[in-house]
Amino acid sequence: MNSDPYNSKGSLFKLRDVMGSIAQRTYPFTETDDQGQKLYLDRAYNYRYGKCEAELGRMPNMKCWRIFLWREFLHIWAGIMFWVIALLIDYYVGTPWSYILPAVLLAWFAFQEFYLDRVKYDQPWLRGIIDWLIWFIPMILFILIHVM
Repeated sequence: MNSDPYNSKGSLFKLRDVMGSIAQRTYPFTETDDQGQKLYLDRAYNYRYGKCEAELGRMPNMKCWRIFLWREFLHIWAGIMFWVIALLIDYYVGTPWSYILPAVLLAWFAFQEFYLDRVKYDQPWLRGIIDWLIWFIPMILFILIHVM
């Protein structure tokens, strides 16, 4: 068993890969391949990704607008879902615990965006900042609205 977190088989990268595959498996755009066949979901995502990579070079998910917008939409959606979970924790458990979830998640996402993704995917700083802000804004809004 390999416990090296830098290896793609390490548990941190496995979790990251599973989370990243959600965008691929739920891709809402249809694509038409070179033979005129309609592609959906992960086949459409892989086709668009490959096409953008061939045209734009490295990190096409940052430069390819369909993939970029879909991934950022999922980041916003997940941020809102964590907000709902924090509200449920606040309602059933109490206020101090509802702040722990956003704080832990923001720390995790900072670690993921600025360390894990840079190590494995050589992600540019701009992409990490954009992704982290997309996570950060709903969580901070939750805390600000809840405190006021």
